Amino acid sequence: EEVLDSLDHVHLNDVPAFDRASVSAEHLARHVLEQMASRIDDGRCRVTKVRVWMTDARSASYKR
Repeated sequence: EEVLDSLDHVHLNDVPAFDRASVSAEHLARHVLEQMASRIDDGRCRVTKVRVWMTDARSASYKR
């Protein structure tokens, strides 16, 4: 919730993470994965993939 709340109802072009890269579903997925990983990864648990849905039929994902 903490990661997603920081992106909810904001103009994504104003989010510092997107200063150097245009906002796209792919970049958003990467940003969310990195933010979640920094909070969750602990040696026992690891975030490996995030999928961002644009519509019911279209999505983009980022995995490591």
